[in-house]
Amino acid sequence: MKRVVAGREIVADDMSGLFDWRLRSTPDRVFARFEDETVSYAELDRRIARIVAGFEAESIGRGDRVATFMHNSLWHVALLFACARTGVLWAPMNVALKREEVADSLAELGPRRIFVDAELVAMLDGENGDDGVACGSKGPTDSSWRERSIVVDVDAGPDGGAALEAWLPAQGSDVRQPIAPGDPFCVMYSGGTTGRPKGVVLPHFCAVSCGYRMLEVAALGEDEVFFSSSHLYHALLPCAVIPLCMVRGYPVCFTRWWSASKFLDRVEQYRATVVDPFIGMVATLLKTPESPRDARSTARVAISGFGGSEARSLELREQFEKRFGIRTYQPYGQTEAGGFVTTETDRDESRRGSSGRLQGWYDLRIVDGDGFELPAGTLGEITVRPLVPGIMAHGYLGRADETIRNWRDLWVHTGDEGYFDADGYLYFVGRKGHFLRRRGELVSVAEVEATVLAHPTVEEAVVIAVPSEMGEDDILCAVVWRGAGDPAGLVAHCESRMAAFKVPRYVRTLAEIPRTAAKGEVDRPTLRSLGTQGCWDRGDGRSRTRA
Repeated sequence: MKRVVAGREIVADDMSGLFDWRLRSTPDRVFARFEDETVSYAELDRRIARIVAGFEAESIGRGDRVATFMHNSLWHVALLFACARTGVLWAPMNVALKREEVADSLAELGPRRIFVDAELVAMLDGENGDDGVACGSKGPTDSSWRERSIVVDVDAGPDGGAALEAWLPAQGSDVRQPIAPGDPFCVMYSGGTTGRPKGVVLPHFCAVSCGYRMLEVAALGEDEVFFSSSHLYHALLPCAVIPLCMVRGYPVCFTRWWSASKFLDRVEQYRATVVDPFIGMVATLLKTPESPRDARSTARVAISGFGGSEARSLELREQFEKRFGIRTYQPYGQTEAGGFVTTETDRDESRRGSSGRLQGWYDLRIVDGDGFELPAGTLGEITVRPLVPGIMAHGYLGRADETIRNWRDLWVHTGDEGYFDADGYLYFVGRKGHFLRRRGELVSVAEVEATVLAHPTVEEAVVIAVPSEMGEDDILCAVVWRGAGDPAGLVAHCESRMAAFKVPRYVRTLAEIPRTAAKGEVDRPTLRSLGTQGCWDRGDGRSRTRA
């Protein structure tokens, strides 16, 4: 329904309602361009309606859960909206994850159905062709993912392949469940302090409002075209970019996978004016050969995470702006907080390294280790609470204790460090010690350490972040071996059990782990001060020891 929120007129307060509002007003307008395919609102609605009919045939409805283990595709978007329309909780899984990582999340989720890309089937199967990953169950027994899966083969054509076509009813359903703004919309999986990813439950209005919050960043016109480099299993695309584009009627353009070498080709193909590459993508883009067409790009605005106030990130951001003639805007947000808590805008002064100011949706405080507010200019933990209902996560799926811990004192404790200046501009400095960020992903130190310690030749291990030339973190693992060390074997062990972005780049061999004199705790600052000198470095695939 329409309402006025934080002084803004909102045309719809849930994702299904927002799509239907645009469908009624401009059914033939382009909703999306995916790769070389274009789909209107009316055309996408027909796909959504068939999926809804499939749900009805299996009595999948409000309160049930549906998982997707898929790359970006138009069928993936249709599944998103079919879930939104029926009150089903949509849970997209990161396709970079390994079998064991997906298994843990699916067991906790207990989905009624899982839709999986054809090329990912083998990874979910057991090594010997057994039933492989278990999905969990609301009943007394678990079942394998195979029993609940629908294989989607987007390479087979627009019908999504034989398995999906066989499951879909020929006639779609126009049924729409009443959706409240605070109803659960999706589960986004984030790094977990105890090892495995945590499912962050986001309500409908969180996504809708984030589209409005993103829209306020720059002075966007009536005919913009948004090309997103993000993925549907990351909150930015489904919970910010897509609702923004629906509000304004912009086409949302996206591809199956990020490619630095094809970035400008796609910008030119779509005549995109707004883009969203995060800092790691910017770094790879700057490594491509320069060309006269760089500055002739139609893109003029970039809204994304550009690495905060870290020096290398600032350097990369400035190089990106200069080379491509694109104005960048940096927000601060977190999945639990609902994204876009503060942001740079055209209305405010641009301050190097800042993530802008609060825009009336949130309250934010910088606090010390005991939760007490710190004065301007003092580094501390960023904590957030809403000024508007329904714009933050409900909590972690199935993890009440962790939800209570992170939402303590009625503030979300982000685990991020930063500070305010005297004028209320926020400066994001980095993650606290138990997390790091690599390739745009949040990585749990505890998870990497647990995987390393499972190797039979490792006695002790500590994982730390070290600066990356890509403007984020690289992963260094300090190891005390049982007998002869084998860094290459350790990395291979990690590669078989974790997503590639979690695997350590550097391995440091130590006789003992440094510890503090007072409490005997791991002395991570000392380990960081050593840098990467003397480490085994898997680098770009050529194993070597850094001099």
